[in-house]
Amino acid sequence: MAKKLTERQSEILDYITSYISRNNTSPTISELARAFDISEPGAWYHIKALEKKDIVRVRTNVSRGISLVSWDEYKPGTVLIRQYSETDFLQGRKSRYTTFNASALSIQKGRDYFCIKMESSNLINAGIHKGDELIFEKTSVPVNHSIVIASIEGADHLELRTYNEQGGKIILQAECDSIGNISCQSCTIHAVLHALVRIYGRN
Repeated sequence: MAKKLTERQSEILDYITSYISRNNTSPTISELARAFDISEPGAWYHIKALEKKDIVRVRTNVSRGISLVSWDEYKPGTVLIRQYSETDFLQGRKSRYTTFNASALSIQKGRDYFCIKMESSNLINAGIHKGDELIFEKTSVPVNHSIVIASIEGADHLELRTYNEQGGKIILQAECDSIGNISCQSCTIHAVLHALVRIYGRN
C-alpha cells in the first residue's frame, strides 16, 4: 500500500529515481541539497523520512548509499526496469535502470521484467529493428510463436529467437536470413517477450 508523502518528499523521490535512471547510481546528500537549495542536514532529514516510510533504504558511511525499496509501489503507472544493451545481456555484463510506463505496457506488480535494447538486426524478420527496446518477463514457461531467450543443453550462450513447438519437436526460429534455425527436443526458457517499445525519430 502506498505511503502518503509530503510535496517535498515526492519531489525528492522524483529526483532520486530520475537520477538513478540516468546514472545507474544514487545521488549524494550534497547533490540533493544543491538540487533543492537546502542544507545537507535538511536533505538528510527528508531522506530519513522516506526511509522511515520504507520508500528508500540508506547505507551509512557510503556517499551514494540511497536505494529504492519498490519503485512501482509509490509511483503508480511508472516502473524502473533493468535495461541491457543486446551485447551486454548476451555476455552477462552490467545493466542500468530505465523508467517505463507500466500502465501502457501492462507491466504487472510482482512479476520480474528486464529490458534489452537491440543493437543488431537479428530479429528483423519479426519486425524488430535496431534501437527497439524489448521488455521481457522472466519465466520458464514458453509461449508458442513468441520471442524468447533460451539456452540449449551443453551450450554456453543464450539464444534470442522465436519459439515454435510442433509435434513434440522444438524449433528456435531465427529471425534474420544470416542465422539458421535450431531444432531440439528440449531447451531452457529464461524469459518471454512481453512488450516492444519503439521511439520514432530516434537517431
